[in-house]
Amino acid sequence: MTKPSRKPTKPAAAATVADGPTPTPAAKQTRGGILIGLMRDEGGKTADQLAAAVGWQVHSVRGFISGTLKKRADLEVVTAKRDGFTHYQVRDRVEA
Repeated sequence: MTKPSRKPTKPAAAATVADGPTPTPAAKQTRGGILIGLMRDEGGKTADQLAAAVGWQVHSVRGFISGTLKKRADLEVVTAKRDGFTHYQVRDRVEA
């Protein structure tokens, strides 16, 4: 015996035609994308600044940098020690 089909409780709303193309939702930005964007700033950012920006612990940020970013062929990770803190910066890799 088959189940009877369910009837909709509300009538379907009439479709309206909007002027122009339908806007697409903006792509959701990932935490990795946020970190890369911050690390592109001139002078880079410290691990503490990066961790605070995405809500990660500092060791997770360093793991992301060493495990993910250094393996990406299109990015180069540059570190510099200033005022006793290590600053991390990424830039596009230049092929020689």
